[in-house]
Amino acid sequence: MLEVKSAANVWEDKAKTRIEAVYLQDIAFQLYVYRKAGLEIRHAYLVFLNSDYVRHGDIAPNNFFNAKT
Repeated sequence: MLEVKSAANVWEDKAKTRIEAVYLQDIAFQLYVYRKAGLEIRHAYLVFLNSDYVRHGDIAPNNFFNAKT
């Protein structure tokens, strides 16, 4: 499952070791709903924008987004 956010800064701290609670709550709620609907979800990822990304030509999705499990 991918929970995509339009934010680049999802971190609670400057060291980027803790994700803000609101984002964890979002992904937890989505996971809960999917599982209650009978879907088997093995992995959940928080996907957010890479603020260091600079586009040269076509967008490179692997560089445009960051992900955290």
